[in-house]
Amino acid sequence: MTSIDYSYEYIDWWHDDIGEGFEHSGLLYSHVFNPAITIGLSHYINLTLSQSIGVRTMDYNGSNNETPHHRDENSISNFINATGGIRGDTRILVRYLTLNDGDAGNRLFIGAGITMPSKNRLTKNPFIKDDDGTYDDHRHFSMSEGTYQWIGELQFFRKKLNSPIVFWGIASSISQPIKDSP
Repeated sequence: MTSIDYSYEYIDWWHDDIGEGFEHSGLLYSHVFNPAITIGLSHYINLTLSQSIGVRTMDYNGSNNETPHHRDENSISNFINATGGIRGDTRILVRYLTLNDGDAGNRLFIGAGITMPSKNRLTKNPFIKDDDGTYDDHRHFSMSEGTYQWIGELQFFRKKLNSPIVFWGIASSISQPIKDSP
């Protein structure tokens, strides 16, 4: 089975003066695709591989020369504290079907996996000031979180008796970094 998720985010951001004498504001747009392939290894075990692909863009509302803090930029290009590109994190998940009532009824999946970071990540924390109390030029975002992560997942679905393709359900997942990002 193959699938693709698409997410669009529009953030109208603002923050107060950080010592430059004026407020900062802008727009952040994110377009993220998550194609996935799921392979049935048995009647009870599925393996899913997914890859996030996308771009995040910031339009700074101000002159790009007035502050080293922000500028018009995107996650495709490299920057002082960021490695650019369109590829985000890769996820590998194994799901086990623990409950299956048959043609109609309940389905319960328990899953576990790992997230592998891409190189499209921040290479330096943008929120740490230098010794002189100022910030280096920096980017705030990337396509990857930059850490290997464990994933835990639980999915519950109920299939209606007289409708072959209608399910309702709930899915939840949690991820936890294995160690801090370098």
